[in-house]
Amino acid sequence: MDLVIVRKGIFATCLTMTMNIVNALPISGALEFAGVFTPVQQGNDAITGFSKVRVTFATGDFSNWLSIGQSTNMAGVDLSGYPAEWSVGGVEIDLLSGSLVDLNDLPIDLAGLGFVNYQGYDQTNINWSFSETTLTATKSLFTFRLETVEDEVEVTEPSTLGLFGLGVLACGLLRRRLS
Repeated sequence: MDLVIVRKGIFATCLTMTMNIVNALPISGALEFAGVFTPVQQGNDAITGFSKVRVTFATGDFSNWLSIGQSTNMAGVDLSGYPAEWSVGGVEIDLLSGSLVDLNDLPIDLAGLGFVNYQGYDQTNINWSFSETTLTATKSLFTFRLETVEDEVEVTEPSTLGLFGLGVLACGLLRRRLS
């Protein structure tokens, strides 16, 4: 058996294993913002006027990128149509769907689904919630919280990689015998 063929088979097996490792990872953890906003008025489907918005809670990957007390800007949310997009410290949050948790009109309590992005990581699904605490007719406090949802990850079985390596080795041996 030629040593060059064996080396090529080992190289091909290692390359296949490395390709599975190089893939980006999903984001994990939870993140919470809080601040002040203009309360939703009857007949108006928009949440606007966000101010004094700060990160109040961060776990997992979020705690590596954002610090508690870090300020951020938030765009208004049109409750009649999603998506809404927010960004803080490079973390991009997209709200895909949402619905009222409490069917009483005001104060609002929303929950829904979306996803979060960060450079070098996979787009990751989230569950989110938005809660209002009314202070006055023109000022409310809010809390926006998201938690990542873990997807099932396919893991390549070691026996599959072994069979692939043996197949590459066999192809190399066959090629050598035919030449």
